[in-house]
Amino acid sequence: MDYISLLKDNFGEETDKLIDEKIKEYNGLLNKETAAKLIAKEKNLIKEKTIKINEMASNSNNIHIEAVISRMNPINKYPSGKKMRVLRIKDETGEAELKLWNEDAEKPFHLGDKIEIRDAYLKNNQLSLGYKGTVTISQKANFVKLSELKEGVQNTVATVKVARPDLLLLEDGIEMEAVVENPNLLQHFKEGQRIALEGAWFSNGKLIIKNSTRLLLKKNLKIIKGKLERMEHDDEKTRLYISGKEYEIENQKMIRFLNIKNLNEDINPSTILELKKKSVEGENVEIHMKGGKIAGVLLG
Repeated sequence: MDYISLLKDNFGEETDKLIDEKIKEYNGLLNKETAAKLIAKEKNLIKEKTIKINEMASNSNNIHIEAVISRMNPINKYPSGKKMRVLRIKDETGEAELKLWNEDAEKPFHLGDKIEIRDAYLKNNQLSLGYKGTVTISQKANFVKLSELKEGVQNTVATVKVARPDLLLLEDGIEMEAVVENPNLLQHFKEGQRIALEGAWFSNGKLIIKNSTRLLLKKNLKIIKGKLERMEHDDEKTRLYISGKEYEIENQKMIRFLNIKNLNEDINPSTILELKKKSVEGENVEIHMKGGKIAGVLLG
């Protein structure tokens, strides 16, 4: 594709200026065509073909797909330090498994999230991310109040009023029983705890906690939403300014939350953060705080 011509069709005489600014932003390391391609991506001028699950061919690569998370397996931790998680995803045409490693496996996904998968490959009927592959949330899962539950699979947050081996009595304006198929799922929950139920089945006025349901303790998690007013950094830490308040995170973690992969160890992370700064300032952001520290960052 001729990206320079694509920009000229959309921006006319401004094209050369945009390209020169992008080359300057990368300290002269880009040629004009590469700079034009980056601009086209930032301006959403490049439309990648997204396929459905039933259109995936065995041993194919460069797969772009959107799907909803229907099941999340626990994270497996290996002696080498690597971490792996398998997600079950679905669209209107079928289901598939997505294997994620390390920082991708630790992303704060929820059942019901719609995710966008880019540059993946299919092997042995399982999706994995390629060398430059990414997975991001395109639409967050919906959580409703107990009083708003409808028949079917639901996500909700409530307080435990009574905890028994076979059921929980929940309250959140109203009271509701949550019965369980597997009593082992309720071993660690106590009265007074605030919990999230993801993928619970609601029927005849009761919640049914299935083996696939996720139960998450919400006590120590604080969610902060707002506009990223500015981002500053030094050689070790990044400071995020959201709604007039400052939050601090290590540069390496911020790199991870920005979906920057395969970073050459010779490149200083602060250099990459400086390059990304303009594209993220002004964006809506959601940060997850746990124990006074940032545990997750979601942009957009």
